[in-house]
Amino acid sequence: MKNRVIILILAMVFTLVCMPLSAQANDDNVEEMIEILDEIRSLANELHDQSEFIADDVEPTVGLDWKLMGKAEVVHGTSHDIERFASIAHDRLKDGLDTGEFDKNEITRRITMLQGVTNAISPLVDDIDHETPQSHREYADALRNAQSDLQQLVSELHLMAESAVFVAENNVDIYLMGKAEVIHGTSHDMGRFANIGYNELNRGLETGEFNKNEITRRITMLQGVTNAISPLVDDIDHETPQSHREYADALKSEFAFLQELSSQLNQLTVEENASEMSEIMQQIMDISREIHDISEFIADDVDPAADDTIIDEVDDPVEQDPETEDTPGLGAISAAFGILSMAYLIRR
Repeated sequence: MKNRVIILILAMVFTLVCMPLSAQANDDNVEEMIEILDEIRSLANELHDQSEFIADDVEPTVGLDWKLMGKAEVVHGTSHDIERFASIAHDRLKDGLDTGEFDKNEITRRITMLQGVTNAISPLVDDIDHETPQSHREYADALRNAQSDLQQLVSELHLMAESAVFVAENNVDIYLMGKAEVIHGTSHDMGRFANIGYNELNRGLETGEFNKNEITRRITMLQGVTNAISPLVDDIDHETPQSHREYADALKSEFAFLQELSSQLNQLTVEENASEMSEIMQQIMDISREIHDISEFIADDVDPAADDTIIDEVDDPVEQDPETEDTPGLGAISAAFGILSMAYLIRR
């Protein structure tokens, strides 16, 4: 009888001790994730600044290849998204530590997006590293180093998120989602470039004076980013499962039309074809909106059978009691110890 009492007391004490230790371990894990997200935000700013020097062909100007500039422009635009995703996850985690309620869906979603887009721009950064001339070598080197550090941190973040039970269940591969997210983000830039070109052309038609440098610059940017995301569109076409096939097909069709219009634009001159160029710019703005909407269905892993209003919706925060949260570690050990103790008593 005495042995039974001792065993029961030990089991109870061990369980009570381990529960707060498990909660503390989980809090420590979340705090480490917050620190990593801070570093990711800093690296996103580094990607933003270094890619801009190449995308805009900044001094020393040597007339960089437009395809290289386009790849840098896509990386530049994606850096904004990386910073935004990291900031949202960072703030949600801090809120969870403060309130005990973690918005798991939103945190998991943003970490998944970080994984996807970081992977998607990796080939572009590799191309920039290989194709950049000596005049802009320092920017390409800094960009490559920042991307390498970013990949390492995102990998660490993913492992920590899994241990903290921030795990997504996706119908679409996260790397496919990332490629669609890069296209989704780039569609904003394409629409913006086309809009600037459209306004400049119309202003010139009204006044008789055209800002040829600005018009040419925007056409070059359109060509560059269209070329840069072409491999991503091809990948989406080949990798998208049947459940999202209609979106991949629509994206492929719209993108082919965009490429055709971009080619037409390059063959025209402001002096002779300003009105026609303005019309093409308007069409490109319309196509950019279509690409924006279609790519979002894949990027957000939207269920084709569901109402499209679910895009960007997030479930209510899941209440998480740090004192009772199920966390791998000592809590599991204490549970096992308790079970073994009970089994021993029953056998006795």
